[in-house]
Order: sequence, then structure tokens, then C-alpha cells
Amino acid sequence: MAAFFKNDRIAKDNSAFGIGKRVYVSNRDKSVPQAVYERVVADLKKGSDINDNRVAAQLQLQRELGLRKEEAFKFNPSACLLNDGRVLVHKGTKGGRERMILEVSERAKQAIEYAKHMVDGTNTMPNDKTEREWEQRFYRTLHRYGLTQSACGASSHGLRHAYAQERYAQITEFQPSVKFDSQEAFRENAERLVPRLINSVFQIGKMKCCQLGYI
Repeated sequence: MAAFFKNDRIAKDNSAFGIGKRVYVSNRDKSVPQAVYERVVADLKKGSDINDNRVAAQLQLQRELGLRKEEAFKFNPSACLLNDGRVLVHKGTKGGRERMILEVSERAKQAIEYAKHMVDGTNTMPNDKTEREWEQRFYRTLHRYGLTQSACGASSHGLRHAYAQERYAQITEFQPSVKFDSQEAFRENAERLVPRLINSVFQIGKMKCCQLGYI
């Protein structure tokens, strides 16, 4: 754009200002291992402590719907699950911005169903605790069950990473780059899969044209 308007006062890169090259995409896998997630949730559900059960429900919402911690705390199935099956996330969102989850997996539906039994008033937090008090109880529980950065390499926010990685793989048929030992290994895998993906897209397009009567 600058070149089009003959503006030669804009530097080509940040090195002119002494700013190093930044990486905006993480090159480290921050997801909670699936085995850790399943173990922790199963153990929390087994107990008779309703608050442990609440934590299990909130962890499932984070993993199966990609919710942030605060969104899981403030999740109300009766208000968030729409009649057409979509899920509206509107409480506790970053910047107060609502968003819609269009594709809801069977595991996510089960997580929502379990969360229905944990609602105390209008969300999954107990009525006798403030949000701050519940957050402290939530983290103490995770520490006790080994879902921490030091114990398993990821915090509960890593459940959101796991959800995002799973959706990425489902949509692209590629594993995300953080699942490979190097960028070179990621590229090699991508190059190997590209011909098959192109053929799949061609076949899907042909099928759609047949259904619409174009061929």
C-alpha cells in the first residue's frame, strides 16, 4: 500500500527500529494430555463432594466446548443451549463478546447434560461462594488432582488448547504444528497429505454437483 502511494518513509520491517522478529504462534504444545483430563474428571465425578463434581463439569465444558475458565463458571445450559442445537456463549467472555458454537460433538452434548445437574441458580458455581472464592477452590482442587503446569505440563486453560487442536485436525485433516518435533516434520507431513486432500475436495465437489443436477 505504501509503495502504491509512493510513500518511502515506512520501513520494510521492524529491524529499522531495533525490534527483533516476533513469533505470534506458539511452538510449544500447551494442551492438557487427554489421559490426564480423563483421569482427573473421572476421579472428580467418583467422589460424593458436589463441589468436586462441579469442577468436573467445568473441566468438561472447557475441553469439549473450548470454553475459557470464566465462561465455564458462568455457563447455564438452559440459557446457552439453543433449540437448534447450537451453543451460545455470552457470559464471562473476553471483552464481553458473544460467540456461537455451531458444531457440537456428542461429547460436548454429554458435558452440557452433566453440567445441567451442577447448576446452582444461574450458573455452575455454588451460590454460597463469590466468584473469587470459587476460583480459589477450583485451583486448589486442580492442584490436588494433578492438573497443573508443574504436574502435567499444562494448566486447565490447556483444555481449551486441546479443543482447538482437535478442531484444527478435524477441519484440515492435519495435525497442528505443535504436535511435531520440528517445523520441517510438520511440512513433510503436510506435503505428503496434500494430494489426498485435493482429491477429497474434488470428489466432494463432484458429489455436490451431482446432487444439484449440474452433471
